[in-house]
Amino acid sequence: MRQCILDFLTRVHGGMTIDQALDQMQTAIAHEHFHDLILTIRFNFRYRGDLPALLENMEWQLSRIEEEYIRRRLSNARDRNLTLLILAAAPLLLAGRCLFQSEIRQLFTGTPIGIMLLFAAGAALSAAIAAFLLILRKIGN
Repeated sequence: MRQCILDFLTRVHGGMTIDQALDQMQTAIAHEHFHDLILTIRFNFRYRGDLPALLENMEWQLSRIEEEYIRRRLSNARDRNLTLLILAAAPLLLAGRCLFQSEIRQLFTGTPIGIMLLFAAGAALSAAIAAFLLILRKIGN
């Protein structure tokens, strides 16, 4: 970043227009917030705004954005843990009920419909776990 700013100052002191120097500075670093900063500085130079006040306001906004990212990360972790708990609890509760209640065990293991329901529940649980893993991979956790 320091070298990028030094290059910008060298270009401007060498006679390049501020817009051209900002364009080259913007292409040097590929970051979303940096591009927003360059766009804001360009606008500020063009309309002779108050640069220190603008940068202070941008710093406040970026800190708020960072706080929101942290809040969302914590919320995602809580949701992920709750989902894991539910996915683990469902088959454990079914197994516990089948072990301790003979009527339910007979219902699921003694009838063809019960066996089909067990296979359907297993397939649904497998699909839920696969979807959960896919979502985890998409959001990068």
